[in-house]
This record gives sequence, structure tokens and C-alpha cells, in this order.
Amino acid sequence: MYITRAETQTGSPDESSEVEFISLAPGSELAYTLGQRHCAGVITDNGHHACTNTSAPYCQEHHSTWVCAKCTGTCLKDEMDCYESHAIYLAVFAPDIHKIGVTKQWRLTRRLAEQGADYGIHLQTVSNGRIAREHEAAIATAASITDRIRAVTKHTSLYQDVDESAIAAQLANINAESAIELHTGSQLEIGEYIESLPKVDVSVSESMTDTGENNITELKKNPDPPAIYRLAYGFELSDRPVSETIITGTVRGIKGRLIILDYAGSTYTVDMRDLVGYTIASGATTRNLQASLGAWE
Repeated sequence: MYITRAETQTGSPDESSEVEFISLAPGSELAYTLGQRHCAGVITDNGHHACTNTSAPYCQEHHSTWVCAKCTGTCLKDEMDCYESHAIYLAVFAPDIHKIGVTKQWRLTRRLAEQGADYGIHLQTVSNGRIAREHEAAIATAASITDRIRAVTKHTSLYQDVDESAIAAQLANINAESAIELHTGSQLEIGEYIESLPKVDVSVSESMTDTGENNITELKKNPDPPAIYRLAYGFELSDRPVSETIITGTVRGIKGRLIILDYAGSTYTVDMRDLVGYTIASGATTRNLQASLGAWE
């Protein structure tokens, strides 16, 4: 998580403040109080440029949309630039929530971790992003699979187990027209293809630690092979945590953009996107918070 010092946020477009990294590793202690919320401004190579506009998390001037997220096969840019190999995948969230998606092949497990998926199934590899988006849209339509999952839905999946039978049923909905083209040029029906995939366990904390250029270069040379990936986030929950917007407590773990915090005998989940734009002050929150079920044990 990144912050800038509040006292340097003058709102002048000509001034910038240094960006500071705060670790969210398990066991990290956070003790901050949220203040007013406004536009988060913009981060450049020179640092953070603040904005005092009251629109949060971004004002119209600083709001941006990634056009590739809207692509369904017809490039929306002035010039297509996604010529790397792309993977089409099925992301699985407990117990039985499924999402179709695409990403650069070398980013597959990282992308699954960024979304907080429990399982990821590599369905197909294609030569560029345009083809990937086209196939993604076709599969989504044929099998009635969504291409986005709301954070509140991911919150409810935190303490549940994956229903593997539901995965099999979902894959069965992808009809024969979505045959998988393997690197050898041969084709298999999707059921045969899935059965041929190895199951790979991924420790998210380890996979997200090394983000250096050397690691990225190696991943591009040797991307993750087609597989069924089972992601482990390093923590367990037996009950539903309370959804809150705080940055006080002991970090139990991170799943996608959700922080899991233990504080005052309760467990909370915080959507990091809900923190964007707040001014903060040092010191634990004194606000009255709803207690989780674990507080009464």
C-alpha cells in the first residue's frame, strides 16, 4: 500500500510529494485514522501530485479508463499494441462463483492473485490480445459466464470452500465450438483438455514477492504452463469477517484487493479501493466498529 505525507499535499499541480510504501505482509501492524476523502490526484515519476477536488476517489480530470477492459475483439485504440501471447482463463471464487478473463500469458498466476481467485484454469492460449478478447466474449456468451466479479461478492467467498463439482458443471457449459487449440496445433474437446492439465499449487505470498525486472524477464521467456492453479493466501477464516473501511489492526493477509485485519478481538475486511483518496493521521481509529462473531467466542 502506498501513502504520501498529508502535510505535503498542498494541492498545487506544480508540487509533488514522495510516495511511501507500507508493508501489508502478514503480521504487520497498522495504526492510522481516516480523515476527509477527496480526489487522490495522480502519481508520476516525480512523485504524487495531490488534488483537492472533493470528487472521490478521482475527479473528472484524474479519472481514467483502461480501454482494453472494454475490448471484445475490435481494438479501441488508435493502434493495436497487444501482440504478446495471451491466456484465456476461468477464475473460480468459493464456493461456486466463476469469471472468464484474459491476460498476458506470463502474468496468468499473478493476475489470478490480483483478483483474489481461489482456482484458475488456463482454458486457451492465443497469439495476441485482440484474439483473446474475441474468444473471451464468445465463451462468455456461449456459457453465460460473467467477465467481472464485484468486491462484495468476493468478500462473501473468503470463509467458504470451493465447490469442485460446480467447476465441472460450468466447464460442461462451454460447448464444442470452443475447442482448445494446443501449442501442437491439435485440438481437444474442452473436457479432454481439462483432464490433461496438471494441478499446480501456488503460494500467493511467494509469487507476489519478486516483482523485479529479472523475474519479469524470466517469466516472459518461460511463462506459466497451461494448468489448473490452486491459490493459497496463507490464512484461514471460519466465519464471515465484518466489512469496514479502516486501516487499524494486525494484517492477517491479503486476498486480491481485500485486506484482512484483526483488531480488538474482531476480524475485518477492507477493500483497498475504498481507501483511495483519504487523508490519514497516525494513531489507531477510535471509531466504534461492529464486532465480528469471533469476538464473542
